[in-house]
Amino acid sequence: MNKELFEAAEIAKFNPKELGEYWESLKNFRDWYSVMSTQLKKGREEGLKEGLEKGLEQGRKEECFKNAKKNETGRYCI
Repeated sequence: MNKELFEAAEIAKFNPKELGEYWESLKNFRDWYSVMSTQLKKGREEGLKEGLEKGLEQGRKEECFKNAKKNETGRYCI
């Protein structure tokens, strides 16, 4: 908390030019952080979707082979 108070006191001492630069820098950081957070979320969603699709495909293949072996149908599993 002391650090936050110190930073607030330092910002309060800024002249108008420094204050403008500070707010511009803060805006740039927040924009960058928002973009990175959004991309990370999208990447995780895409990875989860891809993983589920691969898992379902693998499960279908395993089930097909299991049933073919059980029933000895000679059916091909793709």
